[in-house]
Amino acid sequence: MNLNILVIGSAGQDGSYLVDRLDRAGHDVYGITRSGLVLPNKEQSRDCNIESMPEVASVISEVSPDRVFYLAAYHHSSEEKEAGEGSIIRRSFAVHVLGLVNVLEAFAASCPKGRLFYAASSRVFGS
Repeated sequence: MNLNILVIGSAGQDGSYLVDRLDRAGHDVYGITRSGLVLPNKEQSRDCNIESMPEVASVISEVSPDRVFYLAAYHHSSEEKEAGEGSIIRRSFAVHVLGLVNVLEAFAASCPKGRLFYAASSRVFGS
């Protein structure tokens, strides 16, 4: 069965391995990276900021995924060496909560029979 699959965080280590595996299995795999939407032919399509509900809703509606893998993550240890705790918490919240809520709302509205996998971050749980 050929599925439309959306991998959010497709440029990361886990996302890139997942995209390759799903692609080899014959699925139509779309990705969302910090640079935007990536089509199954690996071409960049347009911007998609997961913190923007209208952009997320537009992509979900267009792709109509059967499955979504939410692998987006904010890695404070590798992204901002001098970030203060408040900044780390705000970025973590934006990626791990706000982005996820936007995807969940858009996915439920456009693809009510679809399935979503969320790979949580340790930052969700605090210290």
